Amino acid sequence: MLILLAVCAYTDLKYRKIPDGVIALIGIWGLLFSCVSFIERAAGFLIPAVPLFILALWIRSIRGGDIKFLAVCGLYFGLNRLCVILCVTVILSIIYGVIFHKKSVPLAAAMLASVLLVAILN
Repeated sequence: MLILLAVCAYTDLKYRKIPDGVIALIGIWGLLFSCVSFIERAAGFLIPAVPLFILALWIRSIRGGDIKFLAVCGLYFGLNRLCVILCVTVILSIIYGVIFHKKSVPLAAAMLASVLLVAILN
């Protein structure tokens, strides 16, 4: 899973795109190998992605790849772990934005860093 997240982070940093094929692989990985319940995975898939999709209709800086990426990460991690990862992602994104004077941060890269940090701290 970390390799797939790293590929997404690299392409998001370099091209500001997340490949659909890698997103599909993360989704398949989440369906087959996630250790959380089906309900938790379904909630992790739908609850963050649906509001972001609606928000993306008005805010053009949220792209479709980010929403798909978030949805499949929720499918793998489940809602509870995804919430922790997203909280760390927000903090790391703010730090990144302040240090590098950026208004937007590649989601996949910030989430990879968050997943690693959460894994280390657990």
